[in-house]
Amino acid sequence: MIIVTNRIRVKKGMGAVMAPGFTAPGPLDTMEGFVKVEVLLTQNLTDHDELSVNMY
Repeated sequence: MIIVTNRIRVKKGMGAVMAPGFTAPGPLDTMEGFVKVEVLLTQNLTDHDELSVNMY
């Protein structure tokens, strides 16, 4: 299995707003071999929030 991780820095407080957009149903769901998307949110950073988007 291959896992691709993208780390995205966003404005403080915006991580929780943006996270659902990555897991919403879309064209990615129909691609051959696609298993799932997982979003991890780090909010305890001083300057920004960080989203780690894992695609399996």
